[in-house]
Amino acid sequence: ASKLLGLPSAALTEELEAVRKKAALAAPRRQSTDAVVPQDEDIDLPISDLDSEVPIPAVAEAVLDGITWVMTQNENVSHNCGCRNIHFKDIYLEKRRPTAFAFHFDNDIYSHSYYPHADAPVQDGITFENVQVKADVKYFIRATTPVGNVKVLNSTLNNSSMRFADRGVEGIYYPPVELTISGCTVRGKCDVSAVEGRRVDLILSGNNIAESAELTFGGDVLKK
Repeated sequence: ASKLLGLPSAALTEELEAVRKKAALAAPRRQSTDAVVPQDEDIDLPISDLDSEVPIPAVAEAVLDGITWVMTQNENVSHNCGCRNIHFKDIYLEKRRPTAFAFHFDNDIYSHSYYPHADAPVQDGITFENVQVKADVKYFIRATTPVGNVKVLNSTLNNSSMRFADRGVEGIYYPPVELTISGCTVRGKCDVSAVEGRRVDLILSGNNIAESAELTFGGDVLKK
């Protein structure tokens, strides 16, 4: 079957795998500031510690499996990306979950979305319209990245809060968040809060707070 499909035989596959493992063991390990990309490829990479198993050559270029790989290090080369002008509409959350919408940077042993003291992209122009929370959702929004303008329109919130937290990595600048909550129905406790070092400029308009519900605020949240 492998011959008919043009696939390598089992013996050839094992031989190729052995060659790759040998090359990986012989090559020096990548340092935390290295970025590895194929030559002549137009790829945008976030500032991160890329956890790849591709062996990094000791020289500037090396060929592995017919692919030319280039190592760059300490060359002040950086790429970042952010989410802007995104509109989420007509969403029904009917299953239990800790967070409905998250703005976050990875920062664990597997991946890092942010390198300390780099310029962090700002997520901006994000709109949530007609989002119906019908289940147990702790956070409607939880953000650990810089965020600009966010709108929550004509939605139903039960016991879902909006939390603007800190990623805990040095060097991130957090501009004030411009948060608009308009035409929403609150049927439980909804808390809008910001940790120390973050500020939320909040605009409230035409919201319906049920008799047994409450909309509370914590931290540096300024109502306009």
